Amino acid sequence: MKRIELKMGSLLVAMALVMVMLGLAVPAEAQQGQGQFPIAVVDVNRVFRDSKPGQAIDKTLKDQGAKLEKDMKAKDDELKKVYDALIKEAQSGKATKEALEKKEKDLQARIQAFQTERAKAIDDMNASAEKALKPLQDKTEKAINELAKAKNFVIVLNNAGVVYAPDSIDITNDVIAAVNK
Repeated sequence: MKRIELKMGSLLVAMALVMVMLGLAVPAEAQQGQGQFPIAVVDVNRVFRDSKPGQAIDKTLKDQGAKLEKDMKAKDDELKKVYDALIKEAQSGKATKEALEKKEKDLQARIQAFQTERAKAIDDMNASAEKALKPLQDKTEKAINELAKAKNFVIVLNNAGVVYAPDSIDITNDVIAAVNK
């Protein structure tokens, strides 16, 4: 006997679909749709990618990322030069053991500082991305809610978890248009 495991979210969606199919918990105005299924899907990723605000945020974040990458590469290249110089100095045999150990310790400290700076820059970049995306997320959620109410949808699903949905219930273009306003 096969055991079927459902995650709580999947179970809730399945229950909602059954309720809708049986006509339970569906507002009267939605049931009057003469056979229309009061469910819609939206591709939220496409809204973020194709909407004007999403494209502006994407460009800003890419520009910030490119600048950060350029800065980090320059610092990394500098550390590589210091390392190469230390290796050459050690191979030449002209430096004392103590001098080489001191330079190696200094290089290790610089490398550690660089790694810490890079990690902080990445964290800052992620925080900046979250902050930049928050208004778009709010606007997208508002647009979805307004469309759902206006068109009497009982459920609007993110199509990322939907195996199949006909194009007729996809409201992504409508959401993009609303977000672009």
